Amino acid sequence: MLPPREDKTEVQRLNPFFRETDLQVGIKNIDRNDINFLISAFDLRFNQDFDRIVQDAYRGRQQNIDSLIGSIETRFAGTNNPFFDAYREYRYGLLRQITLVKKSTATSNELFLNRPILYRNPAYMELFNMVYDKYFLFFARTMEGNVIFDDISRYKSLTRLKQTLANDNVLSNDTLMEMVILKSLHDEFFSDNFSRSALLALLDSVYRTTKIPEHVIIAENIRNRITKLLPGFVPAPFSLMDVNGREVSLDKFKGKYVYLNFCTTTSYTCLKEFVQLEKISKQYRKHLEVVTISADDNIEDLKNFLKNSKYSWTFLHFGNKPEILKDYDIRVYPTYFLIGPDKKMILSPAPSPEEGFEHRFFQLLRSKGEL
Repeated sequence: MLPPREDKTEVQRLNPFFRETDLQVGIKNIDRNDINFLISAFDLRFNQDFDRIVQDAYRGRQQNIDSLIGSIETRFAGTNNPFFDAYREYRYGLLRQITLVKKSTATSNELFLNRPILYRNPAYMELFNMVYDKYFLFFARTMEGNVIFDDISRYKSLTRLKQTLANDNVLSNDTLMEMVILKSLHDEFFSDNFSRSALLALLDSVYRTTKIPEHVIIAENIRNRITKLLPGFVPAPFSLMDVNGREVSLDKFKGKYVYLNFCTTTSYTCLKEFVQLEKISKQYRKHLEVVTISADDNIEDLKNFLKNSKYSWTFLHFGNKPEILKDYDIRVYPTYFLIGPDKKMILSPAPSPEEGFEHRFFQLLRSKGEL
């Protein structure tokens, strides 16, 4: 018997230290050379020591990593499965990287430079993301890379950027360099280090000029992800349940501004701002719809709250589409957005009522002659 399904709560989702429990399912007469079985069995053995070794490393107690790897290899070597061989190799690389046995430059030269890019191997990609984390900023601190800011924000030139990065020996392979550029463009888009319009221009340049089919797909996926919350772009659509069991979509509010906010009824900040939201909702109802998406674990909690509070704007529950929290990159409550009558994002994030949203919205209406 399997244990009952248990969805991850919002507290668990937002907790950076929360980890799911691995459940190993035995299947009679399973093929022990099956790649899924091999990876599952390897991860179970590998993870037995991984957390302890990492903790010891951060406490200054070094472990004999090579001895551990040798012990694991006595069980898993010789499977003659190239995917699994690579999976193990990059898992060991991750262990050496995290425990500082090897520096990023050495790992890059050994496991990435002039080696095939394993786009579909999760162990490869996890180590890749760690080794090249914040690469633009790291290389910009060097004498050879200090023009990166001009290459990106001033000239918006992929050619200049590649010429600069070519000064770093770890990126002498063009395919690897382009992959690092794609990762860095994505990561920096969520920082304040570079102009977003410049990053988008460079991303489009990679999309247009790359000769690598996988990079076309990656560039397109990155663009879709980073633009969905940008002003001027249409955010992710949704269709959620209200407390009366009716399905309400974003399309329902087309033609009006939507002040969208994500809240929980247990957040003191959310509850405090609801009073001002009620005022805003009533005062601007001709032009504006206030829509609250509740991330409470149970819709019954939202129902009970509204029964006692009598707030009059639209409340929806995220339960039938939990991925909406990822679609809108919700990390704290409350978070606000302003969407225009044409369904395009105007303010992302928008100021909260306490941060002067009403004044900002009044100025917007007046600038468009709508008052």
